[in-house]
Order: sequence, then structure tokens, then C-alpha cells
Amino acid sequence: MNLEKRRGSFKISKYDYKEEDLKIPQRSQLVLEMNPVRKSVPILIHEGKPVCDSAVILEYIDEMSKEEGFVRLLPEDAHERALARFWETNPYFGGNEFGFLDLAFIPFSSMFHGYESHGNFELEIECPKLSAWVKRCMARESVSKVLPDSSEMYELHKKWYGID
Repeated sequence: MNLEKRRGSFKISKYDYKEEDLKIPQRSQLVLEMNPVRKSVPILIHEGKPVCDSAVILEYIDEMSKEEGFVRLLPEDAHERALARFWETNPYFGGNEFGFLDLAFIPFSSMFHGYESHGNFELEIECPKLSAWVKRCMARESVSKVLPDSSEMYELHKKWYGID
């Protein structure tokens, strides 16, 4: 992983991206070799060693950024870090800045449409703060460009689990 300083944060300047087709139950040989316990993605392979699970990968990147002198996702103070991991009622889960817990939790928002459909409720009415947080996160290009469409996710999960 080559890290490059960029406006107070970092970017990974050289990497290979490999996508796993989650519609196929059998995982690729790479996934089976790099994550033999869970046999799941995501997997970050750094210097030939796998780091598995979204939250673990985020924490690993955060630790690596510390070594390189970049802005951290988690606060330096241990108590503030604990609060960020638990969550606070601020604009973002970790406080005033988009950070670790937001990155870890926002992918689950892709399933909220399905929960609303099956639970016959509206997230915006039942959970207005959660709904507002999703909108703040989705306003970030770095989030909106990578999250799957919630309607497509709902249809995919209906197919996977045989839900009508």
C-alpha cells in the first residue's frame, strides 16, 4: 500500500481491485485462501497478508495512517475513541466529523428499504435521526458513489432468501 498525503488525509495510490460476485455462492480461490475462516469479503491484502472484515480493515487503515502521519479516522484520545466506537448523537456517529463508525455502519443503510417494505414502516418517521444521518452520509460523494442502490439490494435479497 503506497500512501500519499492529500489535503490532511491519505489516499492509496497503487492497488489492485478485485470484485467478488456475491450472487454466486461459491467464493473465488483468492477469497478462500485469504479468508479461510469466514470465506467472505471484504478483504484487504497488504504486503501479502490479509486483513478481513470491514470494521477491522477500517481500523487497520487508521493505524497505518498514524504510522504515516496522516489524519486519523478515530480520535487520539482513548475515551473519545471509545465514544466514536459506541456512538454519540452528533451529526456523525463519531462526533462532528465523518469517521470510523460512519464508514462501518453506512453500508447497512442499503438494506433499510427492505426493512421498511417488510416492516411496513417509514424510517424517516420512526427513526428520524437515523434517517437524517443516512442523508448526511449519502451527501458525501465518497459514500454515494460506492453504495449499492437500496432497491437493487432489496430485490437481490428477496431472490437469495426466497422472499415474495
